[in-house]
Amino acid sequence: MKENEIYHCFLTSVENLPKSQFCFPEPLIFKPLFKNNLIKEDNFCFLEIHLNEVYLCFYEQDKFKAFKKFKYEKTLELFLEKTHILELLKHYESEIIISFKNSDLIKELEKNGAICKIFIQNKNTLAKLSIPLLDKNANFIKTIKKQFPLYLKLIFLFFLVFLSLSGILIFVNFLNYQENKNLQTQNKNSQDKLYKLEKEKNIILEKKLKDLNLTLYNKKILLDQNFNQLSEIVKNFKPNKDKTLILKNIFTWLNQNSLGISSLKLKDYNIIIQFNNQENYQNALTNLKTDFKLISKNDALYQIILELIHG
Repeated sequence: MKENEIYHCFLTSVENLPKSQFCFPEPLIFKPLFKNNLIKEDNFCFLEIHLNEVYLCFYEQDKFKAFKKFKYEKTLELFLEKTHILELLKHYESEIIISFKNSDLIKELEKNGAICKIFIQNKNTLAKLSIPLLDKNANFIKTIKKQFPLYLKLIFLFFLVFLSLSGILIFVNFLNYQENKNLQTQNKNSQDKLYKLEKEKNIILEKKLKDLNLTLYNKKILLDQNFNQLSEIVKNFKPNKDKTLILKNIFTWLNQNSLGISSLKLKDYNIIIQFNNQENYQNALTNLKTDFKLISKNDALYQIILELIHG
């Protein structure tokens, strides 16, 4: 029985059960005391002595709180000291002790300050009042199920085993199917990722190859241009140590910075260079070699005049 989130379990021998529809644990029959205004106190304790045992049932209004059982001893002072009944009454805040009959224990409890009352109604009356208030799960009398013949039980057992095995096989096959499906999905995803990575790799390699070819092509054009310019200069060139040094430095600088030019002239120690586009012109100004001094520049013609700095 569940009461305020607490479960109480009562046991009895089957041979003690009467042939009736209802048989509840005795501690529960005191529920109607408060519900039917038979007592006014909220917290109460019911005491009963049966053979050599003392039973205590603690209630809060119509809610069963606890059940205690002790072996009865005639030396009451020693009994109360061992069982701590007075402390239990304080713990459960019991305002009154109720019993069906007067006893030496009741008198001893009254002597120790407990408020006691002898209840004049008998157990049968209380039991009838309590039946509507009790949970059916607390009833010891259970509906007896109809007994089936043995052959029906065997048939039922056979079908149950058959269905169980079929269910297990279906479940196992389903798990295998799901596993195979997941593996196929994973394989497909892996293949798609590999294909995508391979495709991206090929695109990157193709782009790098194009860039490399373009760079080589531009380098070749630049070298051809510079070679042509150098050829034109050499035609009318009169060997001179300073001019040779100037040409060496200027073409080294042009090739290192990949600068394309339209023309190059030497005038005394000045170098007049005209670049073939604005980009090369700007790069030349940005990466001007420290060996040269910028004399003048013409943004419209992409032209600069340099002078070799003598060390």
